[in-house]
Amino acid sequence: MDEQTALSEALAEALSRQPGVVSTLSTGDPRVAAWALESRQVDGLLVGIDSQSWDATGLIRWSARRRPDIAVVAMSRFDEPGSICAALLAGARSWVPKRIHLHELAGVLVAAARGESFVPPRILAGVFREMARAAPLPEPSGPLDALTQRELDVLEYLALGLSRAEIADELGVSVNTVRTHLQRSHAKLGVHTRLEAVSRLMLDRSAGSLGWPGHGSS
Repeated sequence: MDEQTALSEALAEALSRQPGVVSTLSTGDPRVAAWALESRQVDGLLVGIDSQSWDATGLIRWSARRRPDIAVVAMSRFDEPGSICAALLAGARSWVPKRIHLHELAGVLVAAARGESFVPPRILAGVFREMARAAPLPEPSGPLDALTQRELDVLEYLALGLSRAEIADELGVSVNTVRTHLQRSHAKLGVHTRLEAVSRLMLDRSAGSLGWPGHGSS
């Protein structure tokens, strides 16, 4: 599949004579490619991603979702890491340059059908950098993340100056339950006193975003 019909036809003809390739179909129309994926037994899809007239990345994404068993290989004239990264993230298993030797291309296609991936080593570093840039950043975590909501509630009330009995009354639990929550929060935070635990809470949160329950609230 390539917008340059002559190129796709030449590649299909040449690939059909390669070991491991049973048959080929060439097209410059993404609708024909989509029809082939839906109605024919297809093991691999070679997609030229240079096109300015249709969405090659969209075709790869659609193919990967519609037929996840198909090995999609992207190819382009230029080894631009951004476009290669986009194709791989869309679902392509491999990328090859259009100037690749025919026997090597056939090998990449057959290997992709076996579940293997290929990107030329010389451009891997650039592709990895693009993928790292595109990856979502992990949510920041703090020492309080290990606490349950009830353990956090107890610490918040402590920070407001309530006694264990008052906290028990606010939460509708016994004083022993409050004591248990405190002991568990101390162990999780690696502290030994209520003052240390409250200090951890104060350091983790800013005064403007505490969201503490008011005294007497339910």
